[in-house]
Formats: sequence, structure tokens, C-alpha cells
Amino acid sequence: MAPAYIAAIVTHMLEIIVAEAAHEQGLELPEDPAVVQEIGWILHGAVSHLAIRRHVYANTNPTPVPEVLRLQVRNFLAGLPAVLAPVPNRVIVS
Repeated sequence: MAPAYIAAIVTHMLEIIVAEAAHEQGLELPEDPAVVQEIGWILHGAVSHLAIRRHVYANTNPTPVPEVLRLQVRNFLAGLPAVLAPVPNRVIVS
């Protein structure tokens, strides 16, 4: 039961992250929630693989973890327009 419960929480969190990031960039989410979840798992995979590299494989790359996380998030956000459609007639005010 615990793994399913945790997976549901993580999946919901990823859906929120994708929805908020898409909204901020004026992008439209896919209608299929499974696709939205997969887009969220892209970010999750990058972050979790960092932990695997550093701890399981004993990777000694000297780049500080917070810097790597910033790079991963920036890459995720920059890639959203390539996988999501723009919202028609949306004006983004900055």
C-alpha cells in the first residue's frame, strides 16, 4: 500500500509542477493526464538520476548539487515549449 500511496502523491505533485510551469509560459496542457504525468516524470528522472550517479555510482563530479538542480530545472522549463502547445490568444504580462 505504501508504494502506491507515495506514487500517487509524487504523481500529483508532478502534475501540479507541469501545470504551473505551463501556465507561467502560456502553454496548453495535453488533454490526456497520462501525458502530463509523463512530462512531469522527465524532471523527476533527471533529479533522481543525479542521486543515483552521486550515491550509487560514487560519481565525483565536483559540480555542487544545487547548481546541477538549477541546470535541470532550467532545462526542463526551456523544453516545455517544445512539448506543449501555446494557448491561443493568451497575452503574457511580465
